[in-house]
Amino acid sequence: MNIRLRRVRESDRPHFKRWLAIRHLAESMWLLRSPDDSLPEATDELAGNITKRFMEESVTSIIVEAESNRQLGYVGFKTQEKPGVREIFFAVGEEDRLGKGIGKKAVQLAIEELLTMEKVKTITAEAFEFSEASIRTLEKCGFEPTGVSPVRTWKNGRQFEIRTFALEVEDQEEN
Repeated sequence: MNIRLRRVRESDRPHFKRWLAIRHLAESMWLLRSPDDSLPEATDELAGNITKRFMEESVTSIIVEAESNRQLGYVGFKTQEKPGVREIFFAVGEEDRLGKGIGKKAVQLAIEELLTMEKVKTITAEAFEFSEASIRTLEKCGFEPTGVSPVRTWKNGRQFEIRTFALEVEDQEEN
């Protein structure tokens, strides 16, 4: 399956609202910090806030299926305090497309695009310990485990770790 990336725009709000109703995607957008936390209702306001937040990130894209133009998920980068470091985040939101390598392709495309725009030494990532697909995607893209975040998340009344990863980027030509 061929995919392409395009920047998030205001018209993506309905996609984020729909994805907020899918538990694995809502969990990736909304970190649960205690067993009493629950996922928020997928309202237009919340979807609008997420859309706006992703539009304001310097590199956040929608994953689009090339043949059908269907929006499948998102991938982006957070700026870190340390120069030369970015954190990648990604999610495939369409359940019929899970396990088809879309996350891996999207991560690879996003990294390629990022490296044409700025000099980066390290790309970090986090994955919930229960998200085996995300962990496999990161490992297939060359990320190495670096430890565990001090932050925990909750799912079904149980606390889980957030695993951390890093990809050291080879020296880049001047952009």
